Amino acid sequence: MASLYLEELVIHSFRNWAGARVAFSPGQNALIGPNGAGKTSLLEAIYVLALGRSFRSSHDESLARWGSSGWRVEGSLRDERGLRRVEVRWDGTRGKRIRVAGKPLPKLSALMGKMPVILFTPDELHLLKGSPQLRRAWLDRLLMQSSPSYLEKRSRMKAALLQRNAALRHLGKRGDRGSEEAWGALWIEAAAPVAAERQAFFLRYLPMFREAAAAMLGTAEVDLYWQPGGGKEAEPPTSFPSHVEGWRNLLREQLEERHREEERRLTTLVGPHRDEIHIFFRGRRARFFASQGEQRSLVLALKAAEIRYLQEQLGVHPVALLDDIFSELDVSHRSRLQVMLGEEGQSFFTTTDPQWVPQDRSIRRIWVADGAVGREDG
Repeated sequence: MASLYLEELVIHSFRNWAGARVAFSPGQNALIGPNGAGKTSLLEAIYVLALGRSFRSSHDESLARWGSSGWRVEGSLRDERGLRRVEVRWDGTRGKRIRVAGKPLPKLSALMGKMPVILFTPDELHLLKGSPQLRRAWLDRLLMQSSPSYLEKRSRMKAALLQRNAALRHLGKRGDRGSEEAWGALWIEAAAPVAAERQAFFLRYLPMFREAAAAMLGTAEVDLYWQPGGGKEAEPPTSFPSHVEGWRNLLREQLEERHREEERRLTTLVGPHRDEIHIFFRGRRARFFASQGEQRSLVLALKAAEIRYLQEQLGVHPVALLDDIFSELDVSHRSRLQVMLGEEGQSFFTTTDPQWVPQDRSIRRIWVADGAVGREDG
C-alpha cells in the first residue's frame, strides 16, 4: 500500500482563521481546544484540499473570514514520489481555482483521489437513522473520490433535474404531454449513468461491509438493500440492472408509472436524487430494530469498509477526519475505532477534552484557541 500524508497545512482568511501554518505527523494528530476555537475549521480546510468543497456548506463564499473577499487553503502532500503542493482558493471576482504542483486544474473532478479522505462527524454516526439525504451524501462523497467520472455524471444529472423540474412546473400549466415526454427522455439520459455507477459500487462494497460487520459485531448477518428513487421496494443490489441501457429501460418504466403523480406535484419523483439505502441486521431494518450500540457498530463497519474500498480503488490509505467523535462513543466503540484506524494512514481528530486523546506518545497534540495554534506536542 502506497503511503500518503498531509505534511503541512497553510490557510488564509478561512472561517475564523486570519492565517495559520500547521505541521502534522504522518500518523495520528489531535486538535485540542474549546468549542469555537477553530478546530473543525482546520478539518474543513483539509477536506477542501481533498474534494475542493466543504462538508459544512455548499457555498464557497461562506468559508471566507468575516470582512474578507476570499480565502486560500494550501497543503503539502508527501507520497513515494516526493512532495506535492495543492492549493484551493476562492474570491468573489474569479471564483474557485485549484492548483496541484503549480499547475491549474481544468475541472474539479481532476482533484478527486489526489488525497482521499473519510469523514467521521456526529452526523455520520446517524447514517442509519438519519435522513435519506445523509446516506446519499455519504455515497456521493465515496464515489466522487474513487471514480473521477462520477462527479461529472452527477453534475450533469443535477443540471438535468433542475431543467426538468422547471419544465414540469411550466408544462403543468399548459398540459403539454409531448414536451413532458421529451424532457423525460433527457432526464433518463442524465440519470441512468449515475444509477449504473452506484449499482456497480454496491456490488463491490457489500462483501467488504459484511466482513467489517462480522469483525465489529461478531456476526455477518447484515445486508444492504437499495431502493432507487421511484421504486416502491428496497431490494438487494443484484436485483437491478448492471449496465446503463438496463437503467434507461427501468427509469423509462418508472416515469411512465408515476407521470400523473409528477404532473400533480410538479416535480421529478423518479431517479437517483431520491435513492434510499437500507441496512438490515439479523433480518430486520437496523434503524428500527437494532440497539443504539449495534447501530454505532454498524456505522463503524460502514466506515471500515469505506477505508478498504478506497484503498483497493486508489492504492493508498485514505486520510481520516474525525470531528468530536470520541465523546460520542463509549469505551468499547472508541477502542474499535482505534483498531479500525490502525497504524497505517494519517488521521486527524478534534476534541475539547484532552482525556479523550489516547495515551500514546506517537500522537501529535496540537492546541487550538481563538483561531490560532498554540503549542504542539509530539
